[in-house]
Amino acid sequence: MRGAATVTRARRSTPSPGVTIRDQESALRSFPSATTASLLDVPAAAQRLGVPVRFVRQLVAERRVRFVKLGRYVRFDPADLDVLVAAGVVAPVRQPEHRGGHRRS
Repeated sequence: MRGAATVTRARRSTPSPGVTIRDQESALRSFPSATTASLLDVPAAAQRLGVPVRFVRQLVAERRVRFVKLGRYVRFDPADLDVLVAAGVVAPVRQPEHRGGHRRS
């Protein structure tokens, strides 16, 4: 048996591999209205949208909604949820007007 020396690894100073301070600053600029006090967690986002929590998690997994990742936690800017809702608005279709003709009874 070799020596019982333990090897410790130094922790990275950046949150994840490949993410630089410049990337973090850029991300902050892309979320001008997002403050940690105004961010919603998954259950609060689901309640705001009126959908199940599972659906919100599916939106995140499919990258169909903007979100903020804080470690292992996912948070949402309420303005981004409003954008999601606005993007899903479907305009009504006008029914063609009948010009005379026979009516079915």
